[in-house]
Amino acid sequence: MSADLPQTFGRYQVIKLLGSGMQGETFLADDGSGREVAIKTIHSSQVGQSKTHRALDKEVVALSAVNPAFVPKFIESNSTGERPYYVMEYIQGTTVDGLIAERGQLTDVQVQRLAIRLAASLVAMHSVGVAHGDFRGQNLIVGTDGGIYVLDFGRAELRTDSRHEFYKRRQSDLRQFGELIVRARNGRGPFGEDSSLAIERYNEGRPDLGALSGRTRHVAAELLRRHPMRRGPDAKRVYRVLLYGRRARRRVWLGTPSSLSE
Repeated sequence: MSADLPQTFGRYQVIKLLGSGMQGETFLADDGSGREVAIKTIHSSQVGQSKTHRALDKEVVALSAVNPAFVPKFIESNSTGERPYYVMEYIQGTTVDGLIAERGQLTDVQVQRLAIRLAASLVAMHSVGVAHGDFRGQNLIVGTDGGIYVLDFGRAELRTDSRHEFYKRRQSDLRQFGELIVRARNGRGPFGEDSSLAIERYNEGRPDLGALSGRTRHVAAELLRRHPMRRGPDAKRVYRVLLYGRRARRRVWLGTPSSLSE
């Protein structure tokens, strides 16, 4: 183990660093019984900064509010120690970005399955007042159990803190979802790779949906269209359309569709 890594967090023995970002660091650790867990903490240089401590507390509230069918299960937190942290289930698997990179382009059926499961995740978060704020493929992991889980709530917004910011982040989640399913089907984003052209297409609401078809195409077109005079569709509407078509009126059901690999 590197001398720079912490040895323990409470009863948890650190194994290795999993990742580091602006919001903090995540470690793989052993809980003392042989079970591996993930521990998120702030950077050592930010200890004592009240803003950073509050941000970690917000992550705990967000993660623990969402049904663990869609996120790593929250285990416990410690905000009173010198370096606050929280502990969650460690999920092994491949990120959605990694899956797309490996396969290049997903088939229509695979994208349909992916879209339904990701939309269910958005319903699960938004319905309890949590907007993720960074709903990209690198923060979505396809677990070895076949589930898809949302990671990293460092940019999450809570409806109880600010309804305005929550709704802004909620719309951002949906737009990023639309961009992701276009990229999954085509191997590229909806606004092109050339930065100047991408900005122009984005501002004009002219996405290139490529080979995307059927319900996923309709949903992506609606989510990536600019809505200057009205709010776009919410996650429940998106989920219903993906399951039942545009005229869907049925009750939302958060079941688990077939495996992407089938």
